[in-house]
Amino acid sequence: MLKRIKTFLKNSSGNVAMTTAITIIPIMAAVTATIDYTRYTNLRTDMINSADAANLAVAQALVDQEISEQQLEAYALNFFKANIGTAATPDM
Repeated sequence: MLKRIKTFLKNSSGNVAMTTAITIIPIMAAVTATIDYTRYTNLRTDMINSADAANLAVAQALVDQEISEQQLEAYALNFFKANIGTAATPDM
């Protein structure tokens, strides 16, 4: 039995297929992680930009007219949703 294991380990035929089969899983995991991270980064950037735009809109609304705190919150949320789109806020 030990001889067969040694022979198996020393055998070099078919190494390309075996190496490819072994390395395909970590390569695919790295590609998947990269795609997920890119989507996260893009979504985070869009959310930050939308929040900034909503803040500026609320500040402008405060300067232009007197509105209540509840109206400001509703205005900010609606402005944020309009800028971010439906993909980032499915449950809001």
